Amino acid sequence: EILIGLVGSEMCIRDRRWSRVLSSSGATVQCSFYRNANDNAIAKTTFFYNSISTYPTSSDWNMCKIQLNLAYDVQTDTITHEFGHVFGLDENNDTPSSIMCQKGYGRTATYPSDTDIIMLNGLYPNA
Repeated sequence: EILIGLVGSEMCIRDRRWSRVLSSSGATVQCSFYRNANDNAIAKTTFFYNSISTYPTSSDWNMCKIQLNLAYDVQTDTITHEFGHVFGLDENNDTPSSIMCQKGYGRTATYPSDTDIIMLNGLYPNA
């Protein structure tokens, strides 16, 4: 299990430790691995508020779990896609050049596109 935290604009990866996301309410991002060939998901991101599963567009959250399925070839673009969710981006399956397009919808992006960056800048205009 690797836990990943965000501190200001720097990403810190620490083995087996909790890290905090610097935000007004504080949050924790946990990244773990599992292996299940019967699960069609390459990766999953789940959000929680006080240990109760929630959807980040309808509720605040203070814990996020990214789970990477090692039954598949998990690549950097998938991890980047999941972190897009952590930063507030939703799926963008109409645009294969967006990192937020799911692989099953034909994602061609291997890193955030200009559109992804514009969306992030819209969410965090003072960052």
